[in-house]
Amino acid sequence: MPFVPLPNSGQSLGQTRQQIKDNMDLLRSTIGNNHIDVNDAGAGDHKYCLFASQGSDPTTVAATPPGPIIALFNKSVTGVNRLYIRQPADGTVIQMTGIDPSATATGHTFLPGGLLLQWGFVNGAHGGDNHFNGGDTGAVTFNSAPNVNFITCLNVWTQPAFTGSNPGRAASIAVKSPLANSGFTWVFTSESTSYQTFYWWALGTAA
Repeated sequence: MPFVPLPNSGQSLGQTRQQIKDNMDLLRSTIGNNHIDVNDAGAGDHKYCLFASQGSDPTTVAATPPGPIIALFNKSVTGVNRLYIRQPADGTVIQMTGIDPSATATGHTFLPGGLLLQWGFVNGAHGGDNHFNGGDTGAVTFNSAPNVNFITCLNVWTQPAFTGSNPGRAASIAVKSPLANSGFTWVFTSESTSYQTFYWWALGTAA
């Protein structure tokens, strides 16, 4: 039922009583869509927030009062809806959600601002303990689902950690080069055969 502005010219209270009731019922059901009902404890509090898809970025140029404002909104980009915020005074628009995370041993997660963090590990391939030998090389391929523009490999570390007395035998893994934004190549530069696994993090922009 539609909301009907009342009263109209020439109408009495008796003529509009039912429509006034209908209007009030409509307002209550509309507000209650994602709020606690007016007759329940916590009336008016949000239960959740729904954001309709926007065709453009909202303005955040605020009158005074209320002063500086920030917009949180839902927008479709290339057919995919994400949450964004816009800084005050029509400032920077920042993407807040992205691809679903993959919480696995070799996985990825989206970071606000359009960044993508990926991680994984590589096992050695020699002997019964699957250790690395000096000079071993290989390639890491990022997960196929995300489209990532590779920036850098953040960190590489080994398992087990070096505990010997000769620091020259500590493990060393060099990242050689990115593979067209789909991964990177590596070389095990240590001469030690004590290491079976190395772990990596990589940072890129989510395309």
